Amino acid sequence: MDERRGAEVFKELAREVNEAVKEVRRNLGEFLAEWKAFQEEGSDGEVDSSQNSQFGIGSSFCSKEYVIVRKDDLERLSTEIMQLKEFLPKVLDGEVMSALPKLVKKEEELYCTSRDMEQLTTGYKLLEERVDTVMTDCEKEREEKFNLQYKVSALMDQLCQQSDFCSSMGSACCTLLWRVSRQEEVIPAILGGSSVGDYLHLVGNTLDSFIATYKEGAPPPTQEEASNELQFVLAICGTITNIAASAFGRDFLCTNSDGQTVIEVFINAVKELPLKHPSFTRIRNLLLMSLYNISINHQGIKYLNAKGNLLHTMGWLLEEEEDNQLKLNSLKLLQSLILEPDNPSVAHRALEVIPMSLLRMCSQDRNMEIRQIAMEIMNDLNVLKGH
Repeated sequence: MDERRGAEVFKELAREVNEAVKEVRRNLGEFLAEWKAFQEEGSDGEVDSSQNSQFGIGSSFCSKEYVIVRKDDLERLSTEIMQLKEFLPKVLDGEVMSALPKLVKKEEELYCTSRDMEQLTTGYKLLEERVDTVMTDCEKEREEKFNLQYKVSALMDQLCQQSDFCSSMGSACCTLLWRVSRQEEVIPAILGGSSVGDYLHLVGNTLDSFIATYKEGAPPPTQEEASNELQFVLAICGTITNIAASAFGRDFLCTNSDGQTVIEVFINAVKELPLKHPSFTRIRNLLLMSLYNISINHQGIKYLNAKGNLLHTMGWLLEEEEDNQLKLNSLKLLQSLILEPDNPSVAHRALEVIPMSLLRMCSQDRNMEIRQIAMEIMNDLNVLKGH
């Protein structure tokens, strides 16, 4: 508050001083004008000796050391000087004098602020120009992005069309191959071609991709939504099942490295496919039938039993699945695995991982084939227990 009040007093005093100075300057101007006029009259010789004698001085003395001033002007000047002598000490007191450095400092700050303001204004204009340039570039990029999105959308449509076409063509070709492979005499011709390795790679990669898609939470396909895709997977699995049904085919799959890779993919798919869905149940049944056919081969059953998790998978399927055909195929594969003559330890592992209560429940199933095979497995395991 004190600083604000002092600033107001200072402003008032400064205003009064400015008015006094203006008055003095005005009077001084008038005096100088009159003095100039007087000098011009003296130079023209209009001032005579009678006038000089009237003032009591000689002409030479007057022109050199003294000036002639009207009495009224002199009195008025004296009055103003007295007023200034009386007024100035009141105005120019200690408070005003101490405020002068602050005024100078404020003027410097004002100058610096004005200079900074000019710099900021210049910077603002530059930024405004840059913003305009960036906005123009942004609009161009937005248009380019829109065009690219349109092209990507068009390419995606083309890709979907090509994918549908390839899926449809693959489904048709593999379905034909599935039907042809039912004839045992054509199996050697199918496996004797130069492209059998590529076909087995196709089987493994397709099934792996199919499992990865639906294992990660994608909704299972309906018959209408994915008829080509589902039929394609069913056809390649069915073809391998038919190949494994022949002695030549079983031996080829068990001895060929690409065939062994397909067997491993099938073992993994039996476990990884989602449960209790008609589409996946059909695929799992074909996989179990294929593995059962492979287990008929002496080298095939050794290879399957080397994968110890297959017994766990069979027990899990018998406990979780409700489809009769799936239960039957699981029991057939289990029976084939535990009857390996050269490896009785498989039966002992089966006793550890498959509860007898589960087999007892299967032996009471309404399906006669399921009851019969379950009872045969129980008898075989009981014989092993006795030994």
